[in-house]
This record gives sequence, C-alpha cells and structure tokens, in this order.
Amino acid sequence: MLRALSILVLAACTRPEVVSRDLGGPCLSSADCSVRCLAAPTWPGGFCTRPCAGDRDCPVGSGCTDAVCLYQCFDDQDCSFLPPGYACRARAAALVCAPDLPDAGSRDAT
Repeated sequence: MLRALSILVLAACTRPEVVSRDLGGPCLSSADCSVRCLAAPTWPGGFCTRPCAGDRDCPVGSGCTDAVCLYQCFDDQDCSFLPPGYACRARAAALVCAPDLPDAGSRDAT
C-alpha cells in the first residue's frame, strides 16, 4: 500500500507537457511544426512553437517570451522532458526552458 501511494505522489510531481508539432517537438524547418520552428543549432534538435503577443496565446504550461511560446519552469528539472541542451533560463523577465545562448529567441526561427 505504501509503495502504491509513493508512486502516485511521484506521478503527481511530474510535468504533464508532451512535446508535439504544436509546442516543443523537434524540427528542421517550420514544415515539421504546426506553425513555426526555432531551428538548430541555436535550439538543439529544433523546437516547434507559435508566435504570441502574451501568455494567453500559449498552451497551458507555457508562456510568451521573445514573441514565441516556451515552456515555463522553476528549475532545470522542469525542462528534463526536452532534449539535452535545454535548461531553465531567465529570458525576458521570465523563467523558461531554453538553450543557454544569449541570442536565443524568435529571430532564430526558420
């Protein structure tokens, strides 16, 4: 019984994000995404996203940073569902999962 309870607690602590063609999925160009691709090498593996004017334009669990939707985070573990190269970074006064590059942002889109 205790083991089953522990598993439920751990499951409740994991992030529900699923990468997709809409947000977070790998891409080589925007043709691989629903809307837009932030391309490698700036964005490791590429990163599907969409343009935004505010958080309301982004899926739950993400926010509008540098005019694109990015996953929000509190620490690096919150970004562990993404490929290597992503961590919780301060960008435009928000904490988001992004690569550690000073110029990472929407202008890297293809």
